[in-house]
Amino acid sequence: MLLCSVAAFGQAGTGTITGIITDPAGAVVPKAPVEVRNAETNVLFATETTETGAYTVLRLPPGPYSVTVAATGFKKLIREKIQVAAGQVLPLDLALEVGSASESVTVSAEATLLKTESGDMVHNVTLAQLDDLPILGIGTVNSGSNGIRNPYNAAGLLPGVRFQGNFAMIVNGAPTNTAAYRIEGLDNTNHTVAFANTQSQPSADAVQEMAIQTSNYAAEFGQAGGGLFNITMKSGTNQIHGTVYDYFVNEFLNAATPFSFRPEGGKYKPPNRRTDWGFTIGGPVVLPKIYKGKDKTFFFFSFERFKESQALTFTDTLPNAAYQNGDFSAISPNGGANFNPNLGIPSTPIGTDALGRPIFANTIYDPRTRRTVGGVAVADPFPNNVIPRDRFHPVSLAIQSLLPPLSNADRFNNYNGYNLGVRTYVIPSLKFDHILTPNQKLSFFWNFSETNAQFTPTNGNADGLPDILTGARGSKPIGGPVFRVNYDVTISPTLRPSIAACGSSTKLFTPSLSQW
Repeated sequence: MLLCSVAAFGQAGTGTITGIITDPAGAVVPKAPVEVRNAETNVLFATETTETGAYTVLRLPPGPYSVTVAATGFKKLIREKIQVAAGQVLPLDLALEVGSASESVTVSAEATLLKTESGDMVHNVTLAQLDDLPILGIGTVNSGSNGIRNPYNAAGLLPGVRFQGNFAMIVNGAPTNTAAYRIEGLDNTNHTVAFANTQSQPSADAVQEMAIQTSNYAAEFGQAGGGLFNITMKSGTNQIHGTVYDYFVNEFLNAATPFSFRPEGGKYKPPNRRTDWGFTIGGPVVLPKIYKGKDKTFFFFSFERFKESQALTFTDTLPNAAYQNGDFSAISPNGGANFNPNLGIPSTPIGTDALGRPIFANTIYDPRTRRTVGGVAVADPFPNNVIPRDRFHPVSLAIQSLLPPLSNADRFNNYNGYNLGVRTYVIPSLKFDHILTPNQKLSFFWNFSETNAQFTPTNGNADGLPDILTGARGSKPIGGPVFRVNYDVTISPTLRPSIAACGSSTKLFTPSLSQW
């Protein structure tokens, strides 16, 4: 595990509210208590203004908040419906009114969109936007070679970005695939295969918000070359919420291939079957008669599974029937009357042996007749360039017996191969948030992604041959776990250290045939 402990590190997935509290005359109000409360979990983040009237509340999970200021001699001010985004530094200056503390002023208004606290260029994308826009397709064309819905597809909507799943991520002209990815503040960049960002991606339905920083980000993110993806995962709230979904593709719903036909009638529809299903559930942790976690302990669980069955067809070349019987008469003048000069093979001798006999191209010699004449090795050709079948080695016969039937009698492109390519991808994740005290908070996040496919059209080398002969290779499995434990403690209103024990890994295995 990696121990990370600096106050600013890992805040990419959370937000900040900062501002100045003033009185009606515009003078600052020092030592004023400030409470920031999450509207969905009722979790409190408390601080107070400095001598200059400034306040800052760090590490706020994305979501709706209210800000309350109650200072002596002033009416209580409540600012509601404040939406904090991932990676956002939200400026919120508040002006108090003179009056009794028993009086209150409630303001319901969105915060300003003008950024004055930082110079970075950030694009915030929520799950609702991912769902509403047509960017979460399934299959290799839409999501990269792994096929599962890819939340990083949101990058394709941003100016100056070119993105192709599991291939290229170019941000503002920077070198390709130099972006950095963080989940819950933890570095989740694939440092093994930089272009394969989906090998450790989170499930789209478990994402609360994604802040994509494309330029001018702070020095703490200096290891990112072209773009920084800050992903905040969903947390449970005081109410039980969940989703169930299934996205599928079936050739039954597709148009048929033009001008094609099937022997039984109708046009041909290539098999095409994919499904991406899953569910989420989150809320307070409740153990009947033991523990009630409302306002205190929350969980969120997500599971997603993708499966694609794809018919892989191709044309290849195997030894034709004559070759398998040892008859190579057509490819050499030594074949006599069966020689076919139309194959482009020279019909004139290309030399002579030690006995003065002509040597023709593609002549096959009998190894049992090898001898030395005048210090030079010679051998006799098989008559008509045909190897007698009783001379075949048993291993050769065994291998030939495994070859699939030929599609035609040609010497090349005589075999129509077929493999059923099946790819699966699963992503479970779990998140716990626990409020120890108003000043101490604990969170845990775990994510696991794994994909495997026995045959793939891209790099699986599928050839349709039996397992003992095939050159195909699978990707089983690729993926790995991500886990993070974070402890936040507010020692004073202006000091909030964060200690995170965190780790991630990606496994890359290519199995031998016996492991399939």
